[in-house]
Amino acid sequence: MIRTSYRQAATVGGLSLIVGAAVLITIGPTSALFWPVVGSLMIGVGMGFCNTSFLVSTQASVGYGERGAATSSIMFMRIVGNSVGAAVFGAILNFGVGRYIPEAGNAVNRLLQPTGRQGLSPVMIVRVSEAIAAGLHNVYLVAGLVAIVCLALALALPARLNPTRSAATPSEG
Repeated sequence: MIRTSYRQAATVGGLSLIVGAAVLITIGPTSALFWPVVGSLMIGVGMGFCNTSFLVSTQASVGYGERGAATSSIMFMRIVGNSVGAAVFGAILNFGVGRYIPEAGNAVNRLLQPTGRQGLSPVMIVRVSEAIAAGLHNVYLVAGLVAIVCLALALALPARLNPTRSAATPSEG
């Protein structure tokens, strides 16, 4: 950010989020473990770039006496966003599994437990696995849309501002 700008750092993050989401969208039940790792890594890199850029740019845009309030507001909203995001993505996954196998009931929990899995028929294991994959695909599609919104927000940042060229004056506060 010091050498370039908030916008460029956040744009790198937004593009990384989109690439990570695209990788996760394209994986299937037979994909190698390498691909979910790559997709998750790209999303993690993107979140790191975006979170840092947005936090530092917000801190630089307010007076020195308001930085604590600005930082705590961002951190609070990040916690709220994490909670709401986990709930929404969990609901999307559950809806997808329920739509694919309405009678699934407790089969997902049993599939994930070694002792419970033994009580499922091979056909049911395949059906539940496919239902989870379909539900996760929907989650990844929504994550891709969120990544596009994040990139749009990154592109809305002023083009040349960075920690050394800030809009806020250092004497405030």
